Amino acid sequence: MKAPVILYVLLAFLDQGSSLQCEVCDGFEQDCSGPMQTCDPDQDTCGIIKGEEIYDGVKMLFNWKSCVTSNVCHYRNSGIYSRNSFRLRRSIACCTGEACRTVSVQLPPVNTTPNGLQCPACFSLGSYDCGNDTVYCTGAESYCFDFEGSLSKGLNANRPLLQPARLLDGPRHTPSLFPSWSGSSW
Repeated sequence: MKAPVILYVLLAFLDQGSSLQCEVCDGFEQDCSGPMQTCDPDQDTCGIIKGEEIYDGVKMLFNWKSCVTSNVCHYRNSGIYSRNSFRLRRSIACCTGEACRTVSVQLPPVNTTPNGLQCPACFSLGSYDCGNDTVYCTGAESYCFDFEGSLSKGLNANRPLLQPARLLDGPRHTPSLFPSWSGSSW
């Protein structure tokens, strides 16, 4: 009877010792570094995301590191493109342990060659009403994507953003690839 109890206690300690830890941070315009954080049980790898958002000609670069679920790892490059002066590109690399220190994440290239696909589209900033339009997919874009969030500009309050658009190399909805940002330098 003592042996099974000791075995359970040892297994409990081993389970705690083998928890995944990832660096957690976000940085604008440059790489980031932050503390190591123990991941939730369903988060089985570390993710490093590099992104670029362009709105009205203003470019904002960011980096984000966190615990993620490995199902997002095969969506290496994601891009949302709109014809109304909004473009977003993001790329993710997944890693564990020391490999995370040397991972280099590159943004997907912009490809403007039409591929024959099209998606319903609209862009609305400051309103939840959105007109109907069509965008023509380019390069490897192969999915239509509904994106909704908010943007802030300077000291202005967050404003709603509706963005049905095109998605490059990803599923129809990838919320964990598109983390929310509470502010921006627009």
